[in-house]
This record gives sequence, C-alpha cells and structure tokens, in this order.
Amino acid sequence: MQEDEAYQILQKYIVEDRETNLPNPIHTKEDVEAIIEALKIVSPDHLEKIKTALEIIKLSYDLNHDYSKCKYKLELRTLSDKENKVLTDFLKKNLPKTAETYGSAAVRMIYGEQSLIPLPQDVDIQLHVKDEKLAEDLAQKACDALNKLSFLHTKFEVDLHDPRICLVPSKTRRSVVRLKSTKEPVLDIHTEGEEGSIPKSSFGYERLPPVLIEGMNVSPAIQNQIDLMASINTLRRR
Repeated sequence: MQEDEAYQILQKYIVEDRETNLPNPIHTKEDVEAIIEALKIVSPDHLEKIKTALEIIKLSYDLNHDYSKCKYKLELRTLSDKENKVLTDFLKKNLPKTAETYGSAAVRMIYGEQSLIPLPQDVDIQLHVKDEKLAEDLAQKACDALNKLSFLHTKFEVDLHDPRICLVPSKTRRSVVRLKSTKEPVLDIHTEGEEGSIPKSSFGYERLPPVLIEGMNVSPAIQNQIDLMASINTLRRR
C-alpha cells in the first residue's frame, strides 16, 4: 500500500466536524482491518492507540458479570437522591419493554462504586422504534414528574439535543430533559435508526443484546466498554 492510498482509506473514517460529537464511522471488522493497514504507513503512533483499545475490549470479553445482583437505580450527579429515585421509578414504570438503557448510567448500575468513571451526568435511553412522538411524550412526562418535587419554581424543562455532546442531534425532536438553570441534560431519549441511535456494529463488533436488570433492558458491560473505546478512538482532523 502506498502512502497516498493509505490517506485515501483513512479519509473515509475521519470525523471533520469538531462542534458535534459525531459517531465513530469505524463499524465493521473490515473497517478496523482497513484503518490498521493504513495507519501502519501513515501514523504508527496512532496505530498503537487503536491496538491498545482493541486489546482492552478483548480482555473485557473474558470478564463474566452477574447481572442478577445489579439494581436498576440511577445515580446522576445532576440530581438529588430524591430526584434520582423519582426518575428511576418513572423509567421502570413507563419505558416500553424494548427500550434500552445505555451509556455511563448503565455502567454505574452494573459496577456501582467500583466503576472508575465519575458519577454520570445523564441517562441515555434507546427506543427500539422510530417514534418521535413517543420519545417526546416520555420526556415531557418525566420532566413533569421531576418538577412535582419543586413547589416554588420549575426546575426542569424539555428541549432539543445539544450538538456538542449528542451523536448527530435531531433538530426537531424535543426529547431531552434538562436543568433549566444550567442546561445540563438529565434524560436523553433516542429513537431507532436516526439521530443519536446506537449503531448495529461498532469498532469491529456487532452490537450485543441487552441484559435484564430488574426486568429492564440495559446494555451489557462489554458493550459499554466497546462504545467507550470507539468514542475515545474516533479519528479526528487535527
């Protein structure tokens, strides 16, 4: 492979937009193999980072986890204990059976205080249906439930996704619950096959089916590890 050919291959996987947290376009095993061959020529240092990420994923596959001991319980740093309980209870009661909880909030549920990540800011929900109205209705009802805890003012609001932190945000769907004062999200609801939805495969691995935690669909620990490694190792223009 010549250097110019290697650059052409990498061009397909480089994320240009720095303002939006675009998803990593490295999806299939073929994608991974292609960038590894190209990076051997163009950037050996970056190649080592990719190889380290893939090794971490392989090691994670060897770790078994007993999900029967986990609790579906939110511990968002943006919410008080009472607010966390209200939002947890709302999701357990109102989410469709096919909805999936993923992201750092799921990691916290699985590992608890043993998790090395900070307390999550928000909880991500994937609706495995393409139904914007359902996403908006759920967000509004969750917002109303949280606002019932504030007697003197409206603390939460429903808004659009933030392009700085959301994967390809919808410009029309209002399915994010935020703190009005700081605009920090606490609940982010995505729909199937569009902006922000979780991909069918990522970083060379097909998406794993969710596990059950107290009857709720939650992304398994290894899937969250794959998602993290994919996000960290997105190829971006310097």
